[in-house]
Amino acid sequence: MKQKCIYLAEEDIKLLTEIKGRYGLKSDGQAVAFLLHKHEMENQELAVAVRKELEENYLPKERIRWGVQTAEQNTIVMVDALNTLLWMFKAKECYRADEIIHPVIKESQEELKRKIAYFKQKSDERKSRKGNQDSQGSRMTPKGRS
Repeated sequence: MKQKCIYLAEEDIKLLTEIKGRYGLKSDGQAVAFLLHKHEMENQELAVAVRKELEENYLPKERIRWGVQTAEQNTIVMVDALNTLLWMFKAKECYRADEIIHPVIKESQEELKRKIAYFKQKSDERKSRKGNQDSQGSRMTPKGRS
């Protein structure tokens, strides 16, 4: 340990004495060290809170916005392609997909289900890892106290 000589105003000395009493600290040095560590912990907690806010509120909204935009664009492309095919083959009848489904469409639906399950599993794994990290956090206590 190194010794430092510092100047404090009377009101700061009163606060330091009050903090020593409140937390059962034995010296001014312990009180200053406690306050420094407490300040660092509060900064880390603030960073975690900001990250959590972004993850819970902002990022999902951006993903939803992006997903809706992509779905809209894909729908327009699909309707144009289908319209072109209907004109090329001079189609005269409509077969409802919920009544008679073409094997290619069925294969596409199954592949989509597999893809969704894969990404859900990856998302669940990320959440599980995050949950494990959050539960391993520690609380700050003054030196020598628990």
